[in-house]
Amino acid sequence: MDQGARGATEASLTPLPAPEVSSGILQAGRGFIGNAGITLIGAATGALLTMGTDVLAARFLGVSTYGLYALALMLAKSGEIMAEFGVPLSLLHFLPVRLSRGERGSALGAILGSLLLPIAIGLGFTLALWFGGNWVAAHLLGQAAAGPFIAVLGFAIPLMVTIDVLGNVARGFGRALPYVVTYNIVPQLCAAAVVISLMIWQGPQIGVVYGRVFAYAVGVAIGLVFAWRLVKRHIGWVRPVLNLRQLYGYALPLGVNLMTSLGIAWTDLFLLGLLTEASTVGVYRGCMQIVLVFDLGANACAAALAPVFTVLIAEGRRAQLQEMYTSAVRLQTLMSLPLLLVIIVNASDLLRVLGPDFAIGAPALLLLACGQFAKGTLSPATVALIIGGRQKLDAVNVAIAAVANLMLNLMLIPSLGLVGAALATATSLVGLSIVRCLQVRRVFGLRTLEFAAVRAAMITVPLALAIWAVSVPLGIGPGSGFAALFCRLAIMGTVIGGSIWFFCLEAGDRTMLLRLVLRRGSGAPTAGAATRGP
Repeated sequence: MDQGARGATEASLTPLPAPEVSSGILQAGRGFIGNAGITLIGAATGALLTMGTDVLAARFLGVSTYGLYALALMLAKSGEIMAEFGVPLSLLHFLPVRLSRGERGSALGAILGSLLLPIAIGLGFTLALWFGGNWVAAHLLGQAAAGPFIAVLGFAIPLMVTIDVLGNVARGFGRALPYVVTYNIVPQLCAAAVVISLMIWQGPQIGVVYGRVFAYAVGVAIGLVFAWRLVKRHIGWVRPVLNLRQLYGYALPLGVNLMTSLGIAWTDLFLLGLLTEASTVGVYRGCMQIVLVFDLGANACAAALAPVFTVLIAEGRRAQLQEMYTSAVRLQTLMSLPLLLVIIVNASDLLRVLGPDFAIGAPALLLLACGQFAKGTLSPATVALIIGGRQKLDAVNVAIAAVANLMLNLMLIPSLGLVGAALATATSLVGLSIVRCLQVRRVFGLRTLEFAAVRAAMITVPLALAIWAVSVPLGIGPGSGFAALFCRLAIMGTVIGGSIWFFCLEAGDRTMLLRLVLRRGSGAPTAGAATRGP
């Protein structure tokens, strides 16, 4: 594993070869899929761990206290995004370029510079929330009982910032495994271990947030070890050349974009906290955690696409960029569509896993899943705009969508509650995704829609509906308990997964995926090629 990743990093110092042309869905982006393999597996593992940890936390805290915890976590995540201000993405833009040109001092300076400002801002948020957490809870969120949770989770902000930067350092070197371990796996394992310990020993509920802080601290420690090894091996002992103006200048519109995106990410939860009670917030947070699986898959693809898009766009390789873009959209469709179908069939039962009081959020979960499906399937357009130097344009997109989302939430939550919040957010996400696709078509001349999505839907949707219809007379339909839920999930996974394997992928695609799983044949070399920078 380590040797393969090392080869990928060394390959990043040479020009990107022209990808082979093939009619297969995955063959056109074979290098992309090879590099994404570890990231995709890590994202799936991280999704399961995240959902598992939240299930434990929800059952331990109860729906109302879980709502308070959700509000505190919302503030911590928002603080993380504001503290980063787009710097990790700016690092991902510059680091592969510096490495490919042999500019070791500038590469090291980019790494160090990407840590300075975000950590400093993160520490500022920590102090602000430690001393002002109770005021924020009472006067800003309208939930005074959330104060202790907010104060403690403030310490997680600089830790989360550091983890994200270190993860992007590894990605800039073409390494997927350190990013997966540091970002997706270790924090969730540690947090789950703490919650399980609290449940066994009947510890205090505030221990859940202390466990979060501990988990992020462990992630930082491991991330530093990975980053140190990569820098020592591929940069060595050189004098860092800091170009903070360039690094932060590129990050500025990205930071504005990300901060504005908070208007989409958290407006619904924030307004539910202001306009409803903590239990409603807890139910909605449960829905958000289930649809998190869409985001993790999209983020994994983005992690693999960004370095490749950087090269292809910079060198004007339009034909190869089209192939890579099409492959990414198709892959995202084949990953997201089964998740959407699973949620449509099993929404209430999935929420009951969190606790019986969460099941009332099923309609909201369905709406959120539709919005996340559109966002995830069309997410390559976001990567193309941001990594292709159109980050200012995308910042305007997000700003308009955030304002629209705020207005829709204010209009719909008072009358529809959970469903209103979900409908507002889903509408904003779908609209934003469509606008991005239209702009990618205009700016880069790419074809952004493919028939593959329609074909996959025509094959899988009837199968999902048939499973739903057959499960009811067999006594394993929705509402029949956890055993029936797991049975339906197993059947859906087998039937829908098999239909995608045999009818949505071509023979060459299936052969390549088998090689990637077995780590033999052309999979490893191609993975290395995918990460080569300019």
